[in-house]
Amino acid sequence: MEPDKSASIRVADSELTYEIYGSGRPLILLHGGWANKQIWQPQLEAFSQEYQVIPYDLRGHGDSTVGELPYSHVDDLTTLMDRIGIETAVLIGHDLGGSVARAMAIERYDRVEALVLAAAGTQGLFGIAMPKDEMEILGRPLSAAREGDTARAIEEHEAIWIHGVDHQATDEVRDAIRTILESHSFAEYQPDAPEIMWSTHKVQEMHLIQQPAFLLWGLNDQPLIERTAVKTADYLPHVH
Repeated sequence: MEPDKSASIRVADSELTYEIYGSGRPLILLHGGWANKQIWQPQLEAFSQEYQVIPYDLRGHGDSTVGELPYSHVDDLTTLMDRIGIETAVLIGHDLGGSVARAMAIERYDRVEALVLAAAGTQGLFGIAMPKDEMEILGRPLSAAREGDTARAIEEHEAIWIHGVDHQATDEVRDAIRTILESHSFAEYQPDAPEIMWSTHKVQEMHLIQQPAFLLWGLNDQPLIERTAVKTADYLPHVH
């Protein structure tokens, strides 16, 4: 599906790329780590029938650059909304994007109407326990990326996140995600990569999120994702 608008904005020393589809109530799509805005292609036609849909590439992903200065994904999203002229929006975030959406609802609560957190990650969130063996498994693709072995990083990522715990993804899904993975720069894992400034949100601070929230995760997802979702549901006042 072709966008109604495709553009980029300057944020500090980085360029953020975004697209706009349809019209109506703003709906911002935040992709997961190692992905980009193209991951939302299957949903765009349906969403754009009722909403103004805005997927964008987070820094270091897709066509967005990283820059050299420390940065905050929340500040980036706030700036993007300001430049487009959006006062408030519904946020749908997957994985890393779910972490950004959750942090946005705490730090910029007046800009968020509602949240959909799909398999939201633990970035910027403290208080979620992780067993040592699970930490070792989830750390494998990150270690490979930091070592510059992108082929191994992609293979480890697929083994954990695409195939899941006890199932195999379809060829169509695997091929689509592999294409996105192979286009990723892995710039955020290089030795000279700038610091990502996450606020130290504790689990108990999630009660500050007063917006309606919908949580979902995959049946065959990693245990950490389910634990994070359940813990999040325990603290959010208005969750479904």
